[in-house]
Amino acid sequence: MLFTRVEKEAGRSEDPLHERVSIHGRFVAPVLFTLAILASAGLLLFIQPLLTRVVTPLAGGAPGVWTTAMFFFQCVAIVAYLYAHLITRLPRIRHQIGIHLMLWLIATSTLPLGVPPGWTPDPAGSLQLQTLTLYARTVGLPFLFLSASAPLIQTWYARTRGPSAHDPYFLSGASNLGALIALLGFPLVAEPFFEIPAISLGWSATFIGMGGLLFISAFATTRDHPDARTVIGVGQRKSDLQTLWRWGAMAFVPASLMLSFTTRLATDFGSLPLIWVVPLSIYLISYVAGFSRRLRTPGRHAAFAAPPAMAVLAIGGLVSSAHGMTVPVSAAMMVATAVVSYQLHHRLYEMRPDSSRLTVFYMAISIGAAAAGFFNAILAPMLMDGMHEFTLTLLAACGTLAMGRDRGGPSGRHLLLPLVAVLFGLLSMDTDMPMLGEHGLQALLAAMFVVACGCVYNRLTRSLGLFVFCLAAAGSMVLVGDVSVIDRSRNFFGLHEVRDANGTRVLVTGTSRRGGQSATGAPLPPYTAADPLGELAMSHAWQSARRIGLVGLGAGAMVSWAGDDQQVVAYEIDPEVIRIATDADMFGFVADRSGRTTIHPGDARLALEAGTTRPFGVLVIDAYTSEMVPMNLSTVEAMEIFMEDVLEGGMLVYHLTSRFFDLAEPLAAAAEHLGYEAWYKRGSRDTSDRSPSPEALIVTRRGERPELVSAPGSGWIRLRPAPSRAWHDDIASPFTAFSPRG
Repeated sequence: MLFTRVEKEAGRSEDPLHERVSIHGRFVAPVLFTLAILASAGLLLFIQPLLTRVVTPLAGGAPGVWTTAMFFFQCVAIVAYLYAHLITRLPRIRHQIGIHLMLWLIATSTLPLGVPPGWTPDPAGSLQLQTLTLYARTVGLPFLFLSASAPLIQTWYARTRGPSAHDPYFLSGASNLGALIALLGFPLVAEPFFEIPAISLGWSATFIGMGGLLFISAFATTRDHPDARTVIGVGQRKSDLQTLWRWGAMAFVPASLMLSFTTRLATDFGSLPLIWVVPLSIYLISYVAGFSRRLRTPGRHAAFAAPPAMAVLAIGGLVSSAHGMTVPVSAAMMVATAVVSYQLHHRLYEMRPDSSRLTVFYMAISIGAAAAGFFNAILAPMLMDGMHEFTLTLLAACGTLAMGRDRGGPSGRHLLLPLVAVLFGLLSMDTDMPMLGEHGLQALLAAMFVVACGCVYNRLTRSLGLFVFCLAAAGSMVLVGDVSVIDRSRNFFGLHEVRDANGTRVLVTGTSRRGGQSATGAPLPPYTAADPLGELAMSHAWQSARRIGLVGLGAGAMVSWAGDDQQVVAYEIDPEVIRIATDADMFGFVADRSGRTTIHPGDARLALEAGTTRPFGVLVIDAYTSEMVPMNLSTVEAMEIFMEDVLEGGMLVYHLTSRFFDLAEPLAAAAEHLGYEAWYKRGSRDTSDRSPSPEALIVTRRGERPELVSAPGSGWIRLRPAPSRAWHDDIASPFTAFSPRG
């Protein structure tokens, strides 16, 4: 049974620790505990984008790095809450403080933070497992300490004589406020203006200072009661499995919604810190608001707004799957995500127990959030060949919001239909079904979502609404499958599709074209003779080069421009791209040049830095897409490595075609910084689809101007931005280059 207000007030009056409230208990203790929990939460959430920012370039900029990181942090949180629950069973608070102090001392021995020198993922192994292991080695103990501090601080405060000590959940709001400040502070303040080593040292120093503040606060608990024992009995108010399941299930849905929405954004806009933290910030804001006792009126309004918000998310997911994510669609979905997440967190707050079960409550929440991380980071890429976790999470959210409040949680009867829909969706992923007219079917499904969300709100039509929502969700996952897709796969690096229409075949990764082949076997834009890369391939510098390097294989279109007497060496980190490009049944570019094309799996920068290959006449960096900016290939240090592998008189070429980033300026600034010359050209846009205008940047040594750029009317222009605009390994922010392009 849930802890009612009457029980709370009764419990407070009977608690001897709350009989007298001193000035210290009324003013000093709340300030100390609030500052401690703000600092611990800020450090906790700041470290997530910080470490992921460091690891992402080493893993090829894969969108899966963030979801894998979130899964790791959520798993550590489970261990932390279990640890907090166990030590709060100790009879004396001083014993609890002493044990936590020892954990803090051990955690400080692993500082400062940083990836071990020379670490690089093995492309032949599991990238998820390798990144999880790396996170455990670098931040495992500090993160465990910080995660356990939040429930311990609340439990200790409940033993003080401070105001609201009988209901310390208000500290949870302070915790999430600190987390929100840290999350937004990293991409907006720390990353653009400070070097990564300096940020890491600053975090480590703050971690040490926060430990001191925490233990000053903790010992304040025993100020008036130096020999105080906890009043929490081991057998008091045990939680049954059904209650634990309700807490975990209610926590699962908003966490999974946040992660799946982040994957959608990262697929279209790029795997960047700002893209990671915005949905997570919305999640935390909804948590803070949902756990606030002062926001009861917005809670009632959110109950009315939740069904329309569900419809917006469902229709937005349908539109983005078919046509890609746009800024207006993503903004509308963010607002809708905030409304739905707030309503779910408010329901979770209404289900909270009394302080005697606080650690159990948070442990159940952490298990639910970790289950969401496992579902999005591990299970979904393994079982689904499309990004269907967003739709499946919407099903779970619809079922949860449709539940009555009579028992405070989900029942098997209400979750039966969503479960059936989930099983149907998983079993039907690879089913090829003809489209019933793309636009007509999408309009029908959108109308079904609207009707379903309207029915869900009414008690009498909830079951009908759930059934219609399940049908629409199943249709969006199965029926709206492009019949032109002849091969679809998904891995750590995202979604890959090979589309074939009237003999024209295209490789699409995420939402970007990575090359295509016409019915005659010729390459498609942006690799035709009319494009900047095609001009490059017909230039004297290309045709006279004995060795050509390609960083980023794609469909292998650039390989087709190599002559019979030229050797092509390609570097590709994504094993699925290698599989598709080398399959003669998919594309013939690489197969037609068997024996004259060498493919190296793994990170290109590390391979070129090793210096085991002979220099190239032309080196093409073709690893940029609309959704991926490989920072490890875009810095001053990377350009210096690449130019060392380019012969005198040769060229370093960047293919920069992107819908959302203007990458020419930071790369040209890097060339200026190193004393090179940079030449830029933007080709004409292919109006037959959503492809952006092709762009290329040529970098040469000073005075080695190739005839390609010096020919009259060539269209190549010299770029000379300030060297300060260049990106470096230790200080770079892709957001500075964000610029939606046509």
